[in-house]
Amino acid sequence: MGKKQHQKDKMYLTTTEWSTLYGGKRAVTAESRSSEFRRLPFDHCALSLQPFENPMCTSEGVVYDVVSIVPFIKKFGIDPTSGKDLLDDSPFTRADVIHLQDPQNLEKFNLSAFHHIKNNLRLEDHFEAKKDPRANLKHVNHETRDILDTLDKEYKAPQTRVKCGSDKPTARDRFNAAHFSTGTASASFTSTAVDPSTSVEAG
Repeated sequence: MGKKQHQKDKMYLTTTEWSTLYGGKRAVTAESRSSEFRRLPFDHCALSLQPFENPMCTSEGVVYDVVSIVPFIKKFGIDPTSGKDLLDDSPFTRADVIHLQDPQNLEKFNLSAFHHIKNNLRLEDHFEAKKDPRANLKHVNHETRDILDTLDKEYKAPQTRVKCGSDKPTARDRFNAAHFSTGTASASFTSTAVDPSTSVEAG
């Protein structure tokens, strides 16, 4: 104590004097705690700070756990350690926008200006493979291959018979005919896609 009761000249060092004037331990703040060096263990994830189970490494040599880094990237899209953008940290400008439909620049859609059309560059094998009926068959066993080979040798396409205007449908037996009609007459009357028919046929 000092000589007087209320004087500030104390006979001992206060906490403020010890921490500011005489080099004592300073108060721990959030800033000082974040600035001090703390080493990450080798087998720990740099994001969760826990031992990793499925590690993945960046080009800078920082190791993350897949379970932790994937949700973080989906939400924030930055590197957790450096805080930089995952592409190249370059600012996004208007020149980076890709124009798919630009009414001011229609030359991009001019088919006659395409290089492969001008020079007739075609993949003949690709088009021929599409015509082959076996093009979609990836794995064929021996039995199926033999059957297909036999069909190629013996199968003949049926001849299509051209319908003439003079052909008339044969009349059905009235005893075995159904009590309802086929609807051909009404369909030909209301639709131009159906051949005209004036008789009612039993179904």
